[in-house]
Amino acid sequence: MKIYRIWAAENIKTFKPLKDTEENHQACQFDGSIITNWTPVQLVAKEPYKNNIEVFTDLTFVEGCTPLISPKAFEILYPHLKDFAQFFETTTDFGNMYLVNIFNINNCVNLEKSEVEYFKCSGRLKRIEKYIFYEDRIKELELFKIPEASNSFPFVTEGLKNIIEENGLTGWRYELLFE
Repeated sequence: MKIYRIWAAENIKTFKPLKDTEENHQACQFDGSIITNWTPVQLVAKEPYKNNIEVFTDLTFVEGCTPLISPKAFEILYPHLKDFAQFFETTTDFGNMYLVNIFNINNCVNLEKSEVEYFKCSGRLKRIEKYIFYEDRIKELELFKIPEASNSFPFVTEGLKNIIEENGLTGWRYELLFE
């Protein structure tokens, strides 16, 4: 089983709230909790980094770690992801899109066998250098976050990555973490 962390591919548009308020930024940051009352936040594309040419894609991010997907991607991925995430329709300067709240927090990292670094002062987890997963805790088609980093980038299995690629959805890059 292959597991990937997803990131924004280079030269793609990423988004931020149109109104730069703490409330709007928090509305776009999900920690894995199921949301029962969400107010739409209008989003705009961030300015290109160092005058790079950026393209609009089906798969991107808001505020760094929150997936944002196009209506086309929603139609394709919803049947596969409905058990792992919530989808919130919002407006952008490129039309309507869907913020993805991944509530599937999978305790699947074997911290004893992974290469981990802890903060010396508190003993809390600082980072995972090399991931070792409990494969029996992961489904073939899965989008998930881990409890050690529920506010950070999500993970996908090879099965989900294949569905994304077979349908021509672009915008995410995949960092292989485990096979």
